[in-house]
Amino acid sequence: MDFATLLTSFEGRTPRKGFWIGVIGIIIAAFILIFVLGAILPPSIASIVGMLILLYPACALYAKRLHDRNKATTPWLWIFMGPGILYSIASALGIGFTEITMPGQTETAMMPSGPIGYILMLATTVVGLWALVELGFLKGTEGTNDFGPDPLQN
Repeated sequence: MDFATLLTSFEGRTPRKGFWIGVIGIIIAAFILIFVLGAILPPSIASIVGMLILLYPACALYAKRLHDRNKATTPWLWIFMGPGILYSIASALGIGFTEITMPGQTETAMMPSGPIGYILMLATTVVGLWALVELGFLKGTEGTNDFGPDPLQN
């Protein structure tokens, strides 16, 4: 499977190696996007715009890996992506978060400051670790499953 299909199609399966290649590609793209967008937008806005641009490729990659684990995209994609999306939205809107400036710095950051922020941070961390294990480390199903042939046998 080529790199473009890996990040644009929700069909088929990808093994762990393909998943990690896609993750590295998305991380590199995130750094480039935030650097470029950061030159023209405030840092907090640049990171949100960058996240929104990379959301589709990340969902496509997660979907293929879920398929390799013989799991349907719905509800698993929502379970794995939902807390991070809610965290980002709440942070951007200042719901449960406070803008702080570190001593000696001019840039600001949003930090959890209330129960909502801390609950979202905890949920995002726990679900993120679960997704990391499920998608990044556990082996896919052997042979053909409901989502296609075994990518390691092709």
